[in-house]
Amino acid sequence: MIYVQVGLYAEGKSDYEFLLPLLDRLVDDLLAQHYPGQSTVQPPPIPVDAPDVVGQGRDARIGAAIEKFSDSCQLFVIHADADGDAESARKHRVEPGVRRGLAGLKVAVSTAACIPIEMIEAWMLVDAAAWQQLGCDEPVLPRDPEAVRAPKEHVEAVLKSGRRGRAPQVYAVMGANVKLAALRRLAGFRVFEEELLLALRAVVGGRADPPTKAS
Repeated sequence: MIYVQVGLYAEGKSDYEFLLPLLDRLVDDLLAQHYPGQSTVQPPPIPVDAPDVVGQGRDARIGAAIEKFSDSCQLFVIHADADGDAESARKHRVEPGVRRGLAGLKVAVSTAACIPIEMIEAWMLVDAAAWQQLGCDEPVLPRDPEAVRAPKEHVEAVLKSGRRGRAPQVYAVMGANVKLAALRRLAGFRVFEEELLLALRAVVGGRADPPTKAS
């Protein structure tokens, strides 16, 4: 049996709201594509953090979060907005924390970096049909969302143009409805998906059964 519990470390509340439902669908899709016919158990991804790590940098919080949740999660997704420089975001905002988290672990876990070009809002600008769930029947979306320098402002503009104005839980609705096929047109998303698939393969090749809890 393949068992995968994903833990997500994201930059902010809205990022969790968008990425948690998106990850749930994406992991399910990848397992169905690459492990067809196999018995899989995929609990919903959970948010992970270490807010009690005070006075230290982002890498310390990521490291502490991985260590804290390593008994329940087999795979960790670490999100960082690229702000136009994905290589720098990976080098300075993802990898140091991952190294700290993995250094003292006695169990094997996998990690994947989620680094949207600019910021997560770019991934919300690829699918007009998803915007209809928010009352925006004819959203004006950019041809290349990853080329938009301020995607959050573009998202706000699309919301204001909707007939019902700003809807509640915008990020959660988009994360649950934006089409994976549309996201796969974006280079930044494809890099993330490839890295996530490698992490899933490492989980399946290692300890695939659910963790045993002490009685």
